[in-house]
Amino acid sequence: MVLWSFLLRTAWLQFPAQSAIRHVMPRYYTMFRLVNDGIAGRPFDVPSSWKELTGLTIEDTMALGFLLWTRAYTARFFETIELQGPGMGRLRLLAADDNMNRALALGGTDYLGFQRLHEQYTVGDPLYVKTEFNALAKRPLIRIPQQGWIAPIPRLVLERFTGGIFFDLADAFRDEQQHEFLDYFGTLFEHYVGMLLRHGWGAHNVIHEPKYGRQEMRGPDWIVLEGNNALLFECKASRLKMPTKALADQEAVRADMRRMFVEPLKRYPKKVEDLRSGSAGIDLSGVKKFYPCVAVAEKIYWEHIYRDIIDDELRTAGAQPFEYYLVDIELLEIFSGWAGQTSVAAVLEDWSHAKMEGPPIEFEVWVSNRAKELKLNLDCPFLKRTLDSFLGGYIPARRLRQDAQGAVPS
Repeated sequence: MVLWSFLLRTAWLQFPAQSAIRHVMPRYYTMFRLVNDGIAGRPFDVPSSWKELTGLTIEDTMALGFLLWTRAYTARFFETIELQGPGMGRLRLLAADDNMNRALALGGTDYLGFQRLHEQYTVGDPLYVKTEFNALAKRPLIRIPQQGWIAPIPRLVLERFTGGIFFDLADAFRDEQQHEFLDYFGTLFEHYVGMLLRHGWGAHNVIHEPKYGRQEMRGPDWIVLEGNNALLFECKASRLKMPTKALADQEAVRADMRRMFVEPLKRYPKKVEDLRSGSAGIDLSGVKKFYPCVAVAEKIYWEHIYRDIIDDELRTAGAQPFEYYLVDIELLEIFSGWAGQTSVAAVLEDWSHAKMEGPPIEFEVWVSNRAKELKLNLDCPFLKRTLDSFLGGYIPARRLRQDAQGAVPS
């Protein structure tokens, strides 16, 4: 077993619980409602498909998840009747038995049900027992007789009713021939990235994928103009597969890296060349440097391990490695908040120098340190406004302030 395999497995076991949770709800609400509704002629509709599948709207699902999470975060055991108290605004009505039963059917079970679910993901090799899939991600709430509901890991409650919607739809709308939702999610994620870029850099500085040539060649999914620099983004909605995260088998990891990163990176040199020459049909003659990025829909842990594998796979494919940037969804949200305050291109340039001059360091850790030096925070103002607006529709302002002070961590 190679060292990087062990590091990747343990990262997916430990690191998610240490990451910030503040963007989770507004991220998926923005994707599944705001971005979805703005895609004309979409082949799939998330809100109506979710309502058909669960009997709940996207909004009510997330609001109930927020309600259950805040209760699980502040109480060891609880009963759902406690969530129907006065002062809760619309949430009091939302927490009625029918809606709550639908929510608990998604995220709750009893102890025997949890045992059966856990057995579905048990790995045979004891070497990998500690990194096998945690069934609490699917059923974070467990009913204990005479005591009530308990959430052993409270943050998983909020994740289950936000990002967990992705996995429910992926499982429900697929067959042997097609993956109806997953095929659409690629478009959804690309448009979500575009929304973040426009809110960060301004719509006048953001160019969507140029199409050019007789064979309709395509440029990067998004081009962001920042002074005499251009940030280029290829969007990949695919993720590391569950067995890859649990076992980190070397060939499985490499296969996922080829699918997620190597294929789009192989096409970058030609795309940059076409942008420089003007053959892509847009005038970028004022751009001195291009920053090729691959934006992905899930977190990246041990970025330097990813990069080593990707570079090796690029060489195997006959392509010469070059300077590129792997930007996960959380970092992209942070960068969109920095755009009006500093040059993100300069930040990426500094990161390039840091990689060459010092020992390996996580990109996310380096960004956090750089934020302190630049006196910037790690929030995304657009997502913060979206969250405030969303929760404000359910919770009275005074109660919302109390919850924010007492239950909502950063």
